Amino acid sequence: MSTIPESNEQAVTWVVDHLATWQADPASIGLDPADITALAGLASTASSRLQTRNNARAAAVGATGSFNAGAKEMRDFASLQVQRIRTFARAAADPSSVYEDAGIPAPADPAPAPAPGTPQAFTVGLLQNGALELKFKCPNPPRTGPLTYRVERQTPTGGGQVPFVFVLNAKERSFVDSTIPPGTAQVVYRVTAQSSTRDGNPGQFGVQFGAGNQAMVFAMPPGGEKAA
Repeated sequence: MSTIPESNEQAVTWVVDHLATWQADPASIGLDPADITALAGLASTASSRLQTRNNARAAAVGATGSFNAGAKEMRDFASLQVQRIRTFARAAADPSSVYEDAGIPAPADPAPAPAPGTPQAFTVGLLQNGALELKFKCPNPPRTGPLTYRVERQTPTGGGQVPFVFVLNAKERSFVDSTIPPGTAQVVYRVTAQSSTRDGNPGQFGVQFGAGNQAMVFAMPPGGEKAA
């Protein structure tokens, strides 16, 4: 480990701190008084230049802050002008010519939002009052926005299947159905994720009722029969 600090700034401080001791009686510690006089001159020059550098750094920090503030003010005001150009172009008969004359690009047409995902991984629970609590997952792509889930129900009969009927619009990936007719052996649900502009592909599944107040989910392909 070096006796004199490696940092130039710390080295200046170290030498200045030791000069007073060395100058008191150089010969008693094996030093040449002429060398100590020369070292004092070097330390004075280094200290002066260190102060000059520190002043320059402080000025640079202040100048940088001043520049950034000025550049932000300029940018904000220029952005306001661009906004005014875009507003003017939207009302113009030929918006493209306005953008060309202004030397700025026309805004790109926003890409349409993707369709929501398909509900899947359904689970079912039978509540004490006989209602069904159903939960599911629905992986949705980014930018779909707020969604609701349209729930429809079909009740197969001995003579075939009746059409799907609307049950509710669920705001979460779960819902409770308390309107199943008594004595129903099974029902089929169709759940469709809906955004403000598009519908996703529906997820379809069935619920089989058994003895002992049991309810079990079974797979039901869209538009098909109960899966084996």
